[in-house]
Amino acid sequence: MEINNSLTINNSDGVEIIHDGGILMDDGATAVGRRHGEARQKPIAVLLFLITKLVNGCSNLGQMFYARKLFDEFPDPDLFMWNAIIRSYSRNKMYMDVIEMYRWMKWVGLHPDKFTFPCVLKACSELLDFGLSCLVHAHIAVYGFGSHLFVQNGLVALYAKCGCIGMARMVFDRLYDRTIVSWTAIISGYAQNGEALEALRLFNQVRNTDVKPDWISLVSVMRAYTDLDDLEQGKCLHGCVIKTGLEDEPDLLISLTAFYSKCGLLVHKLVPSN
Repeated sequence: MEINNSLTINNSDGVEIIHDGGILMDDGATAVGRRHGEARQKPIAVLLFLITKLVNGCSNLGQMFYARKLFDEFPDPDLFMWNAIIRSYSRNKMYMDVIEMYRWMKWVGLHPDKFTFPCVLKACSELLDFGLSCLVHAHIAVYGFGSHLFVQNGLVALYAKCGCIGMARMVFDRLYDRTIVSWTAIISGYAQNGEALEALRLFNQVRNTDVKPDWISLVSVMRAYTDLDDLEQGKCLHGCVIKTGLEDEPDLLISLTAFYSKCGLLVHKLVPSN
């Protein structure tokens, strides 16, 4: 991979984006963008859009050094670009950097929005920082995003992962429009916190709705059946997995293998060798 990092910023009304070459070329094919030698003195609005697209492109290739360079050298990034760099760090599992950029965003006077908070909540949950989680929750309330679905789902997942299942349930119960993400977050939370019966009760509840379980929720339910050594119900769930066409999902296969093994049954060729 060839990377050309010649980037110059014009602080007046435009940018010389990439000089004399492309950025992120992979085996002769353009990975992020074509040559931008002609992209000079563009209107700021257009340049914001282009640079943000390049930040996302670098992020998709795991090139966060160049994504950050693009961001840092732009004279006045807007909220859209801030969200792009925060989302890029989150996508690459660089959660401390997510928090750093969030704090910096607030320090320069920008208000986070409904697209900022899900990434920040994800970072808090991965870092298991309960104190920071409560602070971010307070920010969510102050900025008026407490009723937004993406943010609420993030809060449910965050509190569940931090072991505060009561807080997670409180947020979940206030949800008006529950998606599979909402149900999966709370079911997984109960299963991970050793409350298998409640996880199963919620799973049976979601099956009576129009929401279709995904593989993540099924893994959590299988974990609950494993904890309870409930062979018959586990077999029923295995049938549900087959009906939903998810029987080849690797994590589900591993969960099924663990379940049958704990129940004293030998499992042959359930998990592919490769």
